[in-house]
Amino acid sequence: MKSSKIIILGAGLGGLSSAVLLSKLGFNVEIYEKNLQVGGKINEFKKNGFRFDTGATLITMPFILESYFQCLDYNIEEHIRLIPLPVICKYFWLDGTNFTAFNNRKLLGYEIINKFGEKEYRNFQKLIKYSAKLYKTAFDKFLSTEFKIINYLNFSGLKNLKRFLTNESYHKFITKYLTNPKFIQVLDRFVTYNGSSPFSAPRFFSIIPYVEFNFGGWFIEGGIYRLIEFLRKECERRGIKINYGQEFVHLDHYGGRIFNLYFKNNINKEPYKISSFDLVISNFTNNEELLPKYLFSDIDFDWSLSGFILFLGVKGKTEILEHHNILFTNDYYKEFDYLFNKKIPSNEMTIYISISSKNNPDDAPEGCENWFVLVNSPTLEGTTKWSDLFSETFKNIILNRIEKYGIRIKDRVLFYKFFTPEDLLKKYNSEFGSIYGIASNSLKSVFIRPANKSSLYENLYFTGGNVHPGGGIPLCFLSAKIITKLIAKKYGKNFNC
Repeated sequence: MKSSKIIILGAGLGGLSSAVLLSKLGFNVEIYEKNLQVGGKINEFKKNGFRFDTGATLITMPFILESYFQCLDYNIEEHIRLIPLPVICKYFWLDGTNFTAFNNRKLLGYEIINKFGEKEYRNFQKLIKYSAKLYKTAFDKFLSTEFKIINYLNFSGLKNLKRFLTNESYHKFITKYLTNPKFIQVLDRFVTYNGSSPFSAPRFFSIIPYVEFNFGGWFIEGGIYRLIEFLRKECERRGIKINYGQEFVHLDHYGGRIFNLYFKNNINKEPYKISSFDLVISNFTNNEELLPKYLFSDIDFDWSLSGFILFLGVKGKTEILEHHNILFTNDYYKEFDYLFNKKIPSNEMTIYISISSKNNPDDAPEGCENWFVLVNSPTLEGTTKWSDLFSETFKNIILNRIEKYGIRIKDRVLFYKFFTPEDLLKKYNSEFGSIYGIASNSLKSVFIRPANKSSLYENLYFTGGNVHPGGGIPLCFLSAKIITKLIAKKYGKNFNC
């Protein structure tokens, strides 16, 4: 019996992980990728002996990765070495205060008491207790399965839905428990993990504190791109062809089915079409022919944050910094007002610095460090034009600001490279340069984020960080599992993973 043919558009994490699972079930899978390398936003950059992860820099919920490998009948330790970080993140403020989020719970407790007081620690414990309950419901009923409102139209479902869907903002909910402004700011930051604002996103995201502090922060030996390399090699081993430099441009449909896909070769620009397929899976969503029409109407919603990234080759060691670091602005609300309302970058910005060479010494030459510096930026809906001159100026503003925290950097930079919101759009087809697609800045985002099964075409599915259940490495793996389960059911195959 001839196996069904599946075409996957995009070789990001969602596309690769979906391809491997579907191939294991016996489907004939082929991938078309716009760029000349796999990984999408999860990639790497090398120069002069320095190596940088260009996208995700932290692994959370490692059990999801372990479960994915088990689906392939693999032991993850034989392919990827996941290592816990002693410190999840270190936080700094302009007044000289710092806070270290230890992976060890006892050390974390001592640090909270030392910096914010015993009462705040007890408040924190109450928050985590609630966060844990919400997480357990969310993981089974929302994150691990296809989202359909009909699934909640019963007593249990409506009870769960009420927990998730409330107009109360994440920030307002957090302040019911915590009182210290700096500690509140630490927890507010978690909502930026999916490119949203803590002052607008619903309290559903209060599951993140539990995830962060219960499962901890992890890194992959050799860099996060080793995960992508494993999936690429697994595609090769399973005979999954990856067509590089092939950009999807158009489709033909009839009767609710896609029957032609049109591509252009990004090397010689020659257009062509393919017709012999049964299903299509999109690992990107920036195409009006693929998406529900309401996303291009006058409906009011926010695209997620974009980012301005600096890759810095740095001379010398910075003892005060950890693998992951946050330099907070004094006025967090003002920063998000600039990003989402004014849609312009703030000169008084929060700065994220990841130095993977702290735990992966091969990522930088001896006596040096590789700095990945990220500043949240507005999408390209605003008026900012990321010219080389503007980017150079913004880079200097960032370096000057880092020095205000007592961290010497300007005279230690050996080389730099910047990556802008316009680069995100051009390279990865990200909507207006957003990193995670639709922001979770309102209740309606739950309903308008693209589902894993298309409402337009019965043979189209979506995977990856811009669709349900959301952004980040663990949720990309969950999206791959969700669509594999849906497709397996459609064809009467058994998928119990």
